[in-house]
Amino acid sequence: EKYSSYSSEIIRLSLVGIAGYGFIISNILMKTLELSNKPGDTISKMSLPASNFIISVAGVAFFGISLGLSLYHRFRITSCLYDQILISRSLLRLKNSHWTETEKDAEKQVLAKIRECQKIESRRYENILFWSGLFLFAGFFCIVILFFLILTDLF
Repeated sequence: EKYSSYSSEIIRLSLVGIAGYGFIISNILMKTLELSNKPGDTISKMSLPASNFIISVAGVAFFGISLGLSLYHRFRITSCLYDQILISRSLLRLKNSHWTETEKDAEKQVLAKIRECQKIESRRYENILFWSGLFLFAGFFCIVILFFLILTDLF
């Protein structure tokens, strides 16, 4: 549940970051371009620093990657829950007295395989959340840099 809520927060923050870029582009960059543009100039003559454009694209890409990884995590975490249900059922089967020893040995082998799969998957999903958080941080870092560049250009 904690992993699930953590990925939900990353999804929310990624969406807020993407909305932040929409705000920057619509309210700050476009108005700056309108002010710097003289009447009669075409859009191709507008002066927008290439660094601002590159940082904007990189930031949106970082947020998009973070969002995608978190959504993938949310989708695939159900397989870990399924593995946990299988483990619980296997443990209940082992407690029943009407099973033979060969059936119990076969169930123990299945249980060991399921536990190993769950261990591998949980590590994989932990790494996915780590990278998602890292891309989220990189996206917010790009927003801070972009605000700084825009403010230094304005003043």
